[in-house]
Amino acid sequence: FHLKMDEFVAANPTWWYHGSGKSENKHAERDRSTLLLLDRSDDCLTPLMHDFTYQAMVNDLLGMEGDKITYKAESADDPNVKEDKDVLLNEKDELWVELRGKHIAEVIETVSSRIQEMLNSSTGSSLTKKSGGDSMSLTDMANALKA
Repeated sequence: FHLKMDEFVAANPTWWYHGSGKSENKHAERDRSTLLLLDRSDDCLTPLMHDFTYQAMVNDLLGMEGDKITYKAESADDPNVKEDKDVLLNEKDELWVELRGKHIAEVIETVSSRIQEMLNSSTGSSLTKKSGGDSMSLTDMANALKA
């Protein structure tokens, strides 16, 4: 195959491939390409697709190490100070167990509806009134979920 490819390139001076070394311009500076030949029965798209489950997204975007995520949060004492917080996502976290295998769009819908249910409940209503309207801080939401 390599000989046939070299013959083709020699017969077609306007055609080049990366790494051939036969081009007078900058194409020779690039790495050599790879030609991958597959049978029709091979599924070549699946390995290139990203998994869009909640667990995969958390792992890729938040840098999950084992079953722990570390992030910076405002200190309870001083909002100007950031401190490291750890979140454990494991079998003891019921929400994680329920949502980790679902598509991220379904997770967003589920979490949004649960927040809305919480806001409509008596605990959520009292917190909304305390916060002075429609917007609640993440701390207010966390407190409502703990209540």
